[in-house]
Amino acid sequence: MMKLPIPESYWVDENRFMAGEYPASYNPESARRRIEAFLDSGIRTFIDLTQSHELVPYESLLKEQAEIYDLKVSYHVLRFGTITFHRMRR
Repeated sequence: MMKLPIPESYWVDENRFMAGEYPASYNPESARRRIEAFLDSGIRTFIDLTQSHELVPYESLLKEQAEIYDLKVSYHVLRFGTITFHRMRR
């Protein structure tokens, strides 16, 4: 079993699907360490279920950290609607 990146995370389906607390933080250095811990533990998909006004966004930080790991960042799931074809192609 892969190591948990933060204490507030758990395996829903061991080594396949993890859930946990919001990965970022109001403190930029803490947020960077938390995102890095997820990437170090092999997590490659982040699904952000928060609204943009609820917590500090972490997309730009995730992109910076993903670049270090040579990973591509995809976009979040839209709520209350369907995604447009144009957005899917990005």
